[in-house]
Amino acid sequence: MIPTLEEIIDKYGTLDDWLMLDITVEVYEDLLLIRSLSDLNEHQKVDRVSFIQNHFNSDFDYLLDDSEFRSMNKIYSNLNINTYINSQNNNFKLKPFINEEQLKSLLAIKKVDEHLSYDQSITSKELAAINKIQKRLVTKPNVLYNRSKKENMYVRLGEKISYTKLEKCWQYLYNEVQFYNLTNQLISYVALEKGYAWAFLNELFYLIELYLKAFKGQKKTGREFEERLYAFIQSYVIILLIDIRLPTVRLYIIKRIVDECEKESDNQKRIELIEGSIKKYRYVKEQVERFGNVLKEKLSIATLSIEQNMLEAKIDYYKDYYYPRKKTKHNNIEYNVSLFFKAIDSLKK
Repeated sequence: MIPTLEEIIDKYGTLDDWLMLDITVEVYEDLLLIRSLSDLNEHQKVDRVSFIQNHFNSDFDYLLDDSEFRSMNKIYSNLNINTYINSQNNNFKLKPFINEEQLKSLLAIKKVDEHLSYDQSITSKELAAINKIQKRLVTKPNVLYNRSKKENMYVRLGEKISYTKLEKCWQYLYNEVQFYNLTNQLISYVALEKGYAWAFLNELFYLIELYLKAFKGQKKTGREFEERLYAFIQSYVIILLIDIRLPTVRLYIIKRIVDECEKESDNQKRIELIEGSIKKYRYVKEQVERFGNVLKEKLSIATLSIEQNMLEAKIDYYKDYYYPRKKTKHNNIEYNVSLFFKAIDSLKK
């Protein structure tokens, strides 16, 4: 029996859970979705040897010659995206994996083979360009923001890449999802936002633009401005991107903040809103952990399913929700991205 949100709050809740009920609902729904995806994955496991036989070499026998198997293992272990391909390990071993379709889309990039892509309009030249960008992603996006255990600082994000170039990688993977089966579509939309946080970052880049305009309106520059700018960016990265690993929740929060700040015409009030709005969501990290532990305990032997009609509805919702809003596109995007990297780099000092 799935516990309702009200039951969880009554037994394990705090005052914040009731006061911020809208966010609380999002946390509850996102946790149930992630659990549902895990259960869906159990029915889609693919044998790794069969994968090679089906797509690369029908006569493949890893007992006679495992060179192709080891080559695939090397590629697989360096895929730079959180794909839900394998929730247990990142080695291309004999254990079955999940989400065969997304793996093919990623291998199309690594092998520069358009025949592995589902989108027949993609060319080998385009895949080669995407592959060059992917190779520069030396760290997996979903671990770019971890803390250093020794120094308790935030580590480097990896090599800085142009926004427009990185967008090409995301757009290719997003387009590929349209051709997957329904279950993999839902899994992959969530995986893309969890891995790339593309919709989230677009909102943050737009928030940086709103902040810059407000400060320019007050004609403020200099060191104080720089310190406050970096502090604001860092707070959003820490509280949302690092501490909240639920993609829909963090996107829901930052979209709400962006909409509120955009409506504020007074420059000083807008600055204060941008700097202060994020602080009231600090409690969400603890809430996610608390709700997650409760659901893990209560659903330890349960299997969650998503009905076919609900599956299609959820796919349509996430397909649109995880796509960057048009208003976050603006001329200064590359400059704002550079400010983002500077703010993150300064965390290490």
